[in-house]
Amino acid sequence: GNVLRPDAGRLVLAVYWSLKELPEYIRSRSVGWFPFTFIRSKLLARLPGKASNFAARILRFFFSSDNFNMLTGVRCEVNSEDIFVKAKFCGILGDEKALKESLGVTGSSGTKPCFNCKNIGSKHNDLSDHDYFVSLDCSKFSDLDLHT
Repeated sequence: GNVLRPDAGRLVLAVYWSLKELPEYIRSRSVGWFPFTFIRSKLLARLPGKASNFAARILRFFFSSDNFNMLTGVRCEVNSEDIFVKAKFCGILGDEKALKESLGVTGSSGTKPCFNCKNIGSKHNDLSDHDYFVSLDCSKFSDLDLHT
């Protein structure tokens, strides 16, 4: 496609999944990420709830209360043998735009740019008077107060 195209006519949201138990050298390569679905942004914009509803439906697919549930286990066939795979949800990985739209947060320009931390504030706020808050560029993990 034309990378200089003026509109986002071919913009796609790609959803992949992986297993935390895979070795890091596998997860850090494309072979460690399994395609789940792809949806054009134009279609996604027409869905009720847009990207956040789409993300919730994907999680419901993997962790349904009906039949298919990764927490209780799923039977898979590997080399003509049945294996039982269990998994739990560990997190979401994405670029800023995808996380912002999927999680329904304001993003880096908002007052609370990090959906995972309680004490990260925007650069636009005056946080110098408060010891509890850190800026978005904080790289010291021990200074972060994570949501549970």
